[in-house]
Amino acid sequence: MQFKKRAGVRIIACMTGLATSGGYYVASAADEIIAQPTSITGGIGVIAMKLNVDKLLSKIGIEEETIKSGDKKDIWSPLRPSTLEEKEIMQTIINTLHERFVDVVLAGRGSLLSKEEVERLADGRIFTADQALEAKLIDRVGYLDDAVTEMKESLKIEQAKVITFYRPGSYKATIYSGYPVTSHKEILSFSINADGLAPLSGVRFMYLWRP
Repeated sequence: MQFKKRAGVRIIACMTGLATSGGYYVASAADEIIAQPTSITGGIGVIAMKLNVDKLLSKIGIEEETIKSGDKKDIWSPLRPSTLEEKEIMQTIINTLHERFVDVVLAGRGSLLSKEEVERLADGRIFTADQALEAKLIDRVGYLDDAVTEMKESLKIEQAKVITFYRPGSYKATIYSGYPVTSHKEILSFSINADGLAPLSGVRFMYLWRP
């Protein structure tokens, strides 16, 4: 939204696959949202997850010891169950971030949706392109070519060069590329060394659809 205001340009977002939660967060700032027929979007909400591994570690003789300056310094640690008070603290943060998400959607879609309508849609559910169109979360069902054509028409130009940006080392989706597949061994593997447990201990509040 800030980029659009600063640059003073028209922005069309085109969803070509999975555009849930954070994907919709970004797209909602566009002047128009187009989604391919097979796109999945929505997922408006916030999530924070953890795995409680304290019982697992006790079975294999690993005992956790923590020295901390306050009783909540290790809040949301996977090495012990969370207390009711800690869960309430986390829920308060989740609610605050969720309200921001709703406000962001309203800033982009407020001419089509009321706050009550956005809040009703913002329970984390996901939508197909047709469902999102009916819910007024997108403006039309179409393809990237449609977005390019519409942009050219709005600018009154005949030719346009489309530039695709990729993060270094990221997956580049084309009809010729192979999708990275995780083997069943990788899915079932679980490292219990210090490096393996480290990712479990980080708290992350995510605009992410994660079933």
